[in-house]
Amino acid sequence: MRRFIRPREMSDLYSFWPYIIVGAVCLLICGYSRRLYINEEGLVRESNIWGRKRKEIMITWDKIERVIYSEQKNAFIACFERGNKGYRISVDLKNKDTLRELVESFYDRSGE
Repeated sequence: MRRFIRPREMSDLYSFWPYIIVGAVCLLICGYSRRLYINEEGLVRESNIWGRKRKEIMITWDKIERVIYSEQKNAFIACFERGNKGYRISVDLKNKDTLRELVESFYDRSGE
């Protein structure tokens, strides 16, 4: 184990790369996914590693200061800001009206 953490020679460093590549491929095959979405609670980040889901509320609706919309070539982006931090959600251009309606309905519920 010490050999991989602190290589003594440069040749030990080169033997470490196959383990990193194999580990990365295993993570991809076994299912690592991250999603950022909006719901009634606010902006939610969900991580899924090998069937273990972790859900974290990034910003609640009452703490979001403003929402900025922008269009790019093939995506519609909504940026949710709170102070110096911002989180972006991108959707297809065909879903931009749905995203706007959802954001407006959640803002109405929070009283803003």
